[in-house]
Amino acid sequence: MSRNPDRVTSAELIAAGERDTVYIRRVRMFEEIAATINTDSLARIMTAAMDAPTSKEPIYVEAMACQEYRMLWRYGAIATKRALNRMEDSLFSAPGSRERWVETQNRFPMVSGLDPAKCDVSNPPHAADSLDNQPYSTIRP
Repeated sequence: MSRNPDRVTSAELIAAGERDTVYIRRVRMFEEIAATINTDSLARIMTAAMDAPTSKEPIYVEAMACQEYRMLWRYGAIATKRALNRMEDSLFSAPGSRERWVETQNRFPMVSGLDPAKCDVSNPPHAADSLDNQPYSTIRP
């Protein structure tokens, strides 16, 4: 099978990314920001939600949504996602804990949308970064 000369391989994309200093700087910046995001409150809410009675679950759902909203607003989607992944890796490290969380989520009511006004967020400032919060191009790590 002959290779299409116009088609770029994954290895070529990775090599190009490794030479792209702007991309490397963005990846490092997101990692640095993610490392500073405090996820303790959200982890405590999630842990408490697993033991919550069914009547209290809407309160926990709203509290978790508000915590995530605050992080997204302040740190952006990429850094927040990385911080949440790190938190979940720690939170679900015990055997059976992830399965327990999935069972808990299945009990939660469906959330149609978050009302930021309920979250008591007075527009916290965006986190400072080396790009001065400028919009990014379509390249995302």
